[in-house]
Amino acid sequence: MSTGGVQELSIIKVIWFIAAGVLIFFLIFLFVKRQIMRFTFKPSYTAIGHNAPKKLQMEIQRRLERVSYIKGEPKLLTGKIEEIARTTENHYYYRMKAVDAFSQFDEVLKSENVNTRGRHPSQTVRNYLLTLYPQYLQTAPADLIHHFADAYEHARHGPKVFGKQQYNKYMEMLEELILNLKVGLQENKQCEDSVQFNAISLLDTEVTFNPYSKSSKTKTSIPYNHMVSSERMQTGFRNQSKYRTRASSTEQEGLLESNQSSQRSSIAELDASMEGSGDQKLLTLGDEEKS
Repeated sequence: MSTGGVQELSIIKVIWFIAAGVLIFFLIFLFVKRQIMRFTFKPSYTAIGHNAPKKLQMEIQRRLERVSYIKGEPKLLTGKIEEIARTTENHYYYRMKAVDAFSQFDEVLKSENVNTRGRHPSQTVRNYLLTLYPQYLQTAPADLIHHFADAYEHARHGPKVFGKQQYNKYMEMLEELILNLKVGLQENKQCEDSVQFNAISLLDTEVTFNPYSKSSKTKTSIPYNHMVSSERMQTGFRNQSKYRTRASSTEQEGLLESNQSSQRSSIAELDASMEGSGDQKLLTLGDEEKS
């Protein structure tokens, strides 16, 4: 009985082993067949703008690459949040209020300089203010910029308490920065106006007369490239700019017409003087022959 039982157990194990092998083979077969069918019916990859003009493909690629730079900073403090924040004690009300208040700086800059886009969300406030420092914030102390940037980072990311006292100090620095920004914008505008008034082109005309030839020759040179340089010295900053301007076509035409009329009058006077001298020579020759 013992030997018969062992043989039956061994046969059962072999049967289970064969069944497991068949099942595994069947599963592998199904998996391979499914993958083959997926790759067979899978459509080929076609890029966006395939068979389009090259200019259109470049524009599509440029816009796709620009997607990663599209970011926005919505207003944090809404009316509903402000009502809730005033009723209960919290630590985020003045933080959100301080972050939203920085938009006043960009609004002042955009009101005077329409071409500017303001601070990009990926750009830090410190880097943004330092880029504006040479052009618009010359009168602002460098320490003010760094202290304000530290206060902004504290309000937005700092773990320490940012309450009413810190908010009032932050707003004082922001108002001082806006005041210096307005002064810098006004100085740049005055500098541009003075350059526009002083940048006047010169017109030089040179007339050459050849008494031995039948016709006179004139040469007119118009040096319209007139260089106007303006230097401006301030504390810790020097900005030297050069502007190249030229007069309008109407002014040049008027000057050319006036010079041409003066040339004609001078030519007529020269011809008259030459004819008079010729007549005098003929008279003297006639008198000599008579004598």
